[in-house]
Amino acid sequence: MLFRLLALFTLFFISETLAYAEDEVVDIESLKEILDKRDEHQFVHAKVLQTKELPSLAEPLVTQGSVWMVPQKGFRWELGQPVTDFAILKDDDVYVYDKRDFTYDKHDASSRRVRPIMLLLGMGKDASFNGLLDNFKPVMSETSGSEYTISFLPDSGTMKRVLEGLSIRFDLKSSFPKEVVWEQKDGTVITTNFIDPQFTPFTADEIFALPTESYAKK
Repeated sequence: MLFRLLALFTLFFISETLAYAEDEVVDIESLKEILDKRDEHQFVHAKVLQTKELPSLAEPLVTQGSVWMVPQKGFRWELGQPVTDFAILKDDDVYVYDKRDFTYDKHDASSRRVRPIMLLLGMGKDASFNGLLDNFKPVMSETSGSEYTISFLPDSGTMKRVLEGLSIRFDLKSSFPKEVVWEQKDGTVITTNFIDPQFTPFTADEIFALPTESYAKK
């Protein structure tokens, strides 16, 4: 279950032009400004639409869900309608639940096994400005209207082994991602869209509360 869930979480896209775009001037100062403003949000709640394209499948897999975040402090991520999988960051640990068999896994938030979730949601040091530049090489950026898009190539050993590229499209008005696309070495492309994000307060203690149902640890 964890592999399936993390595969759904795993963030990003690279265009065909990246192969010859490495010499272009990349506007990383705008990225820094956007990430600084992104981290100023105290509450985030958004709908999620994920599309997973696999070379072995004729049709993409599409999953709907929701996410609640207190940036850098906690999140709750739900997938499926009705919900089949969800993950909660609480007290520096990520709990990954499967509602089909009522089991869960627990991982330290710095663990490589939940690193894709943290990156996708912009949580932790790896998703900071310096963290992104430590792991990825920016190769192309574009500002169009109220959107800013930046594309990366993997630049660390771990990332190079599994990824071809990463692209993030931000809404400049909210400084929040609209789309994150992740292309893997095996040809899988996973696109995550954040739809209609809201920044109004919610009851974090309730949203991030670990379930009281009888979930068995794997």
